[in-house]
Amino acid sequence: MHVVARGPAASAYVVLRASDVLGVTPDQLEQHLLVEEGETLVRGTPLLRKPATIGRAKVYRCPADGTLVRVRDGCLILQRSDRVDELRAMLSGRVVSVIPERGVVIEAVGSLVQGVWDSGYDGVGKLMRVVDSAEEGLTVEHIGHEAAGAVFVAGVIEQAEVFDSLEERSAHGLIAGSMPASLRARAKASAIPVILTEGFGRRPMAEPIFELLHRSVEREVSLLAASRLYRSQRAEIIIPLPTAGSLPQVEPDVLSIEIGSFVRVIGLDSETPLGRVARVHTQPRRTAIGSAASGADVVLQDGKAIFVPFANLDLIG
Repeated sequence: MHVVARGPAASAYVVLRASDVLGVTPDQLEQHLLVEEGETLVRGTPLLRKPATIGRAKVYRCPADGTLVRVRDGCLILQRSDRVDELRAMLSGRVVSVIPERGVVIEAVGSLVQGVWDSGYDGVGKLMRVVDSAEEGLTVEHIGHEAAGAVFVAGVIEQAEVFDSLEERSAHGLIAGSMPASLRARAKASAIPVILTEGFGRRPMAEPIFELLHRSVEREVSLLAASRLYRSQRAEIIIPLPTAGSLPQVEPDVLSIEIGSFVRVIGLDSETPLGRVARVHTQPRRTAIGSAASGADVVLQDGKAIFVPFANLDLIG
């Protein structure tokens, strides 16, 4: 949760009907303007001044910190900048480089799982498994007082009430295999980060993923929404390995799909989305929907062989 970058946030625009405030026509407004377009202002800065025939002059001050971006039709358009955005690491690791005006690159050693869908929020917490199998659903009865700060793991989600209970118990996230499409809006509206590993419908979580999460219970896990990641990748579940203050110096593995690779097929309407690569195609092939894509022939665990585009394959290593 360390803050690795901080900066002013461009927030809402404020439109000030200046000519109406001063009681002048829009053409007369510039005679009373004390600032210029593009000028950075702080709250309380005098913007307008109109001399009075009797008594004190009328002065109108800036209502918030910001920048005067436009004077038009008797109005002042102010872009507020009184909020500060903080970029948090959301991952245990080591900062290896800084990207000016953008952020940082963090290096970590651990496990990575890519999700198929996410609710758009990030989260960090300790993994909690309350179901015994990759097919079992999470219910309200599973969520107790120990839920605070936890990231729950479940096979499927079928009850909308689950999201209310997780919020009430201050949970930090939810990882599930699938849920009905009818719960999509409810999950999006929840303050709890949600990641699905298989998608919508009633698909159990892939066994290798469930087993990995099962072995990692009580470990810290990071949930990163696709919108946070570079070039809109799929959502990521990262489980960093515990370290004693410093990371081991290791060369990153370059993983590639080849003959014999154990893979998961994304979007496959089957209870056996796992298989082995039998052939890698170097030239694009026609898919079932008529498009051309590079991919591989995969022999599923039920013995069926299918062609799958690389975009729909997850390498399990």
